[in-house]
Amino acid sequence: MNFKLYVVGIFSFCFLSVHLSFGQDDTFINQLDSLGSLDDSTKSIITFNEGLDLMNAKKYSQAIDKFNAAYSLNASLNDAIFNRGYCYMQMGSPDKGIGDWESFAKNNPDHNKVFEE
Repeated sequence: MNFKLYVVGIFSFCFLSVHLSFGQDDTFINQLDSLGSLDDSTKSIITFNEGLDLMNAKKYSQAIDKFNAAYSLNASLNDAIFNRGYCYMQMGSPDKGIGDWESFAKNNPDHNKVFEE
């Protein structure tokens, strides 16, 4: 794992936790980006982590937006699709949730045994 990415991930988790508690998560990436140029891969991980925090806070609609943004920045971030599917399921949209999980399984054949059991 890239050390810079690891440090940014730890920093983003701590900083985001504080921001979410005050409802100020929208400007987080902009604040980090102002410290120096962030590449799309780093932005995608930060955005994905924001989605996880929102999902854990049961703010599913907002989490879906973050997972969409993360996936747009990095199309190999298939976990964003899996978690978006979970959010859809929790929001009562099983067709969308199952569709996301099927897409995840198609793009991650090593994880297919989870769906077979």
